[in-house]
Amino acid sequence: MKNHLEIQTDFVSFVKSHNYRWLPESPINSLQSNNRDSILRRVDSAIIEASKTDNNITKLHYNDRLGIVFTKGWAQEVLFNINENGDLTVAIYPGNTKGQGHTLFRTDPVFNKEIQILSETYSVSKTYHIKFTSFQKYFTGLWFGNNELKNDLYTRNNFHKFTGRKKRGKDWDDLETLFDNNLKYDWKIQCKWNEKILKSGKNQFDISFGYEIAVKIPFNKLKELDTEQSHVNNLTKMIEEINQVFSSNLLNTSTNI
Repeated sequence: MKNHLEIQTDFVSFVKSHNYRWLPESPINSLQSNNRDSILRRVDSAIIEASKTDNNITKLHYNDRLGIVFTKGWAQEVLFNINENGDLTVAIYPGNTKGQGHTLFRTDPVFNKEIQILSETYSVSKTYHIKFTSFQKYFTGLWFGNNELKNDLYTRNNFHKFTGRKKRGKDWDDLETLFDNNLKYDWKIQCKWNEKILKSGKNQFDISFGYEIAVKIPFNKLKELDTEQSHVNNLTKMIEEINQVFSSNLLNTSTNI
């Protein structure tokens, strides 16, 4: 049974799917940067409008996150959030599952360091996420950036050799050696290797090589785009272009799929 908050959220989503103008919203231009919920509602309205006019855009239907479905085989969704400064962060998680990795690691993946959205150039941030799951549930993981790498860990050969189902014994010993040889920091503390793996009673787990790829669109740019209460046209165009650019220009196709 749904709680009151979930029912309210569903009702708001239902009304906005018909016409977001039925629920008064202030344009971002009239909001303060710390008014996160109101900014996010405005982005939500733009996503709903984009999904009505662009067949390539489908809104995710979750109460705990805002995003759109990603249709390439190497990732599942694009997520939108507002940070403490009012900036829009747009993130995608390539290789989050073994299946996504099979598409991503057809060659050694390379992501472009910059992309253009509405004729503006934005830097692309990249961090790595190694995910440990048991019975398809996440139980621990590793997060790190390029500065924590001794060598290039995310290669096609390493993907095929070290991801997927790993059983206690040699598989786990090989992973320890791999991480010791390639990571500069104490990775065992970060993922609680002893407590959550060696002493956990588990005999196997699954592992994937994933990324967090993100772009930040400044609050001032959102204010510039969204000035009229009566429509979200510019934000809708932004959502449409983000979807197109992430699909076609984020992964460097000259060296990848």
